[in-house]
Amino acid sequence: MDVKRGIEDLLNLVKIPPEDSEKVCEYLEYDEWGVALEHFSATVLDEGIEINELIYSLIKKVGEYMELEEETWESLKPLINN
Repeated sequence: MDVKRGIEDLLNLVKIPPEDSEKVCEYLEYDEWGVALEHFSATVLDEGIEINELIYSLIKKVGEYMELEEETWESLKPLINN
């Protein structure tokens, strides 16, 4: 799996504040993929940004691939719009 590409796709699909987007890109630049996904997820949660099932699935897929804590994506479930 191309983790970096998956996180870049998330940045294209979900509009997060520019400063957070820049931070995620910085982490990606230095191959800090886990930190990048965690920061992305925390931003989505903190900002209360609604996501759809596809986005949630991508976050979960990338997170599971990197063996991150389930909390990284589980906390986003209430933000899924139907």
